[in-house]
Amino acid sequence: MPLISVIMPTYKVEEYLPQCLESVMNQDFQDIEIIPVDDGSPDSCGAIIDKYASQDKRIHPIHQKNGGYGKAVNAGMAKASGKYIAIVETDDYIEPDMLSVLYRVAEKYQASVVKAGFRKLYSDGGECIVHPPFLFYESEIKVEPQYSNDLMVMESSIWAALYKREFLEQYNIKVLESSGAAYQDVVFKFMVYSMAESIICIDKPVYNYRVMTANSSSKSAKNWDVQFKNYEVIKQWLAKNEKFGSFRDAFYLHAYFDFIFHYNRLSEESQEQFIERAREFYSEGKRNGVGAENARFSDSAVRQYYWDVVYPFLMGLDKTTADREKKLSVTDAQYWRNIVKDILRNCYHTKAGIRIWDKINSFIHRPFIWNKINEGGYSSYASNQLQSLNFDNGIFELDPVCGEKTALVMVPWYLPNAAIHYIEQIAITMKKKGYKLHLFIYWEQYAPQNVNRNVWDRVFFQHASNPYFSHSNYSENRMDADHIDDWVDADFLQSIVRLNEHYKYSACMANYLFYSKAFDVLSPAVKKILCTHDKFANHNKSLHNAGYPEWSFWFGVGTEEEEARALRRADVVLAIQEDDCKYFRRIVNNEVKIITFPFIPDKHQIKYKGIEDKDVMTVGYIASSNPPNYFSIKKIIAELEGTHNIHLYIAGSICDMLKEKDTSSSVTVLGRISSLDEFYSSYDLYLNPDTFYSGLKCKTLEALSYGVGIVCTKVASTGIGLVQEYHLLDTEKDCAQYLLNLSTKAYEERVNIVCLMKDESCEKYDEFCEKYPIDDLTEEMLGI
Repeated sequence: MPLISVIMPTYKVEEYLPQCLESVMNQDFQDIEIIPVDDGSPDSCGAIIDKYASQDKRIHPIHQKNGGYGKAVNAGMAKASGKYIAIVETDDYIEPDMLSVLYRVAEKYQASVVKAGFRKLYSDGGECIVHPPFLFYESEIKVEPQYSNDLMVMESSIWAALYKREFLEQYNIKVLESSGAAYQDVVFKFMVYSMAESIICIDKPVYNYRVMTANSSSKSAKNWDVQFKNYEVIKQWLAKNEKFGSFRDAFYLHAYFDFIFHYNRLSEESQEQFIERAREFYSEGKRNGVGAENARFSDSAVRQYYWDVVYPFLMGLDKTTADREKKLSVTDAQYWRNIVKDILRNCYHTKAGIRIWDKINSFIHRPFIWNKINEGGYSSYASNQLQSLNFDNGIFELDPVCGEKTALVMVPWYLPNAAIHYIEQIAITMKKKGYKLHLFIYWEQYAPQNVNRNVWDRVFFQHASNPYFSHSNYSENRMDADHIDDWVDADFLQSIVRLNEHYKYSACMANYLFYSKAFDVLSPAVKKILCTHDKFANHNKSLHNAGYPEWSFWFGVGTEEEEARALRRADVVLAIQEDDCKYFRRIVNNEVKIITFPFIPDKHQIKYKGIEDKDVMTVGYIASSNPPNYFSIKKIIAELEGTHNIHLYIAGSICDMLKEKDTSSSVTVLGRISSLDEFYSSYDLYLNPDTFYSGLKCKTLEALSYGVGIVCTKVASTGIGLVQEYHLLDTEKDCAQYLLNLSTKAYEERVNIVCLMKDESCEKYDEFCEKYPIDDLTEEMLGI
């Protein structure tokens, strides 16, 4: 039995057939069978095939009545006996080592499908090389089609590839044969890619594809609706195999790309018919949560083509009669607001609009202007290239490598918040174990001016080149449409590769699962640590169900399987609390080491001033600008409205969200503060009314570490082990009511209760530290 069967569908290509046959016969990989299929070609193709068959026993011709491309390929596959199948179109030719390159990779990975690059050869003598749209940090990479829009929208060629015959037979994958079928390669691609767990992609071009030869179906302007017929077949296939949900984005996005090709090949009359059908298809896509704004691609060239070509075409489809009628049904204010939004959006996606916005953006981010806006927090970097904040010239490759154990930590921002404090807590314990610590900041804003140099030995910054970074891909019908790799791209991965090649990291920690793709480009010798912070499956749906508006949505994936995919890339996953740990272990089926590694702020000794005002109880609240915090404190303020014996002091970036109308005379908005010690020694009690489940209960733990009394919800005490009634309240209203009841008690009784609450905080903090010894957890994390 030969190792590879080469199927060669043949029709009216007598000019090119000899070169094609000889390119297959002369492969450096000889254990093959060659199956040319003469599909009733009216020229001399049949005779040419028989002539070569008489010279080479590996050639097994098939002669049949003309039935079309699909029947020709399927006839060849039915006769094939090789372990693998390759398809070569006979107006093209292949490189001498194509089969050996593909076979070596297929055997190395035991792959069902291997796909390589190719050359396009034009009739004027020009050529271009088409690579799979990925960063090739190795000569070949593994790609999961389910999660790669880039792979799925790549040209739908079924050649320059190797398919395991057993795989094709197992799923009964054949080329479409129906009457009038054309452009069947897209159907075949979806069938193959939807059933393959992974595709091995090779950067090397191994196939030479002649563009627009006389026999090419691309020359035809007939069958204006063939695209829609093909996509109906694809949808039925995906639905039958329960794959539509997994490939929904790819299905519609691929069709949107195909709109351009098919529209341009049609006559003007056919174009009008095509546009009407395309509008219907696009409307269906939007109903399924895949509108023009929902496209996500990692490759910059694919992104640019989408926004320059595909997006404007889709915007044209949006101008339907139905849209105009809908606009008439809204208020005048809404109508004009929608008009302005459409104009601005369309302007932005023109080259001129982008240039104008860049100038405005550059002006805003001039140090003086930006400092006025952001209180001096950031300085601007114009480039998205990797910057070393340790060297004036930014060329980190000049940095001597000392040979010590070094760890790289990746974060999506660097702000003075609990998330960064948590990461730095872990980094400090790693430093105690002998590690040098490098920080890589990758985000859509600007390099921080101040970084804790006591923790970080080297700091690197890169302005996110991916325009999707920090923008959730939700739509009306899909609140959690993000994929785990949506926010990173080839530039990000290239930076990780460069850093690792120079510094030879011993460990790498990704802060949030959307950085887990970095683990794919690191060697097995690097310890891969994923710090999750939270659960992200159906994250926005949970916010929606809790009554939060769309503007509060953030990163969210639609399934537990998608979240588990990120976890499986790591050697160790850090869960912020026990409930998260149990959840993560369940979704990965205990296949990854997962440990509970909570945030434990340092213990602080502060001088308590005591209750100074007998008539007014002071309550402190500090929080980030996370939207659930905003809605929770608004409810507290509303519940305390009109109260004269409680005064609420609010601090932190949450203050940026509070408007004057949100507060009252019994509320003081402090803004961002410089001293937590001063804050936690200034008020009688502290508050955490959080009612949205989220991993990091930092403000409750922070209050415990300062030994102050805190009133909080059951949610805000999750995983900490608190048992008192005032730590287990159900709602914001219950928190407010507890404070109101306490404020009405006699002064001496109130003092005693607050002192008992302080003692409880100290005791629970000590118990928590004893339960989770940071040094021991760090050793477990590092495998020491």
